[in-house]
Amino acid sequence: MSQVNRTLATLSNDDDRNRAVPDMDAYAAAINEAFRASICSIIRTGELLIEAKAACEHGHWLKFIEDQLPFGQRTASRLMKIAGHDRISRLHLDDHLPLDIHSLAALATLSVDEFD
Repeated sequence: MSQVNRTLATLSNDDDRNRAVPDMDAYAAAINEAFRASICSIIRTGELLIEAKAACEHGHWLKFIEDQLPFGQRTASRLMKIAGHDRISRLHLDDHLPLDIHSLAALATLSVDEFD
């Protein structure tokens, strides 16, 4: 358990009558950590999709998506485009990237020069 999670667990378990002023820095750290993890998860999902597509037998990719994934081909394509974009995948820990898949996919259409 991370220090942030331990701090938040302590805050959540305090009796309401004895609760100290909440440590908002701990909440901010936990929120920022979760947000960054979400961006990392989006990029990692795209990387796994790229690997799976390369391993998939010819002609079976769309069926794989339909039968085994919780999203469709359009979302899979967006996720792969995001993961395949050099600048986005290198900057994925940057706090300034949007979390929205559609916005990240739009950024992924930019060349590296346009992205800068």
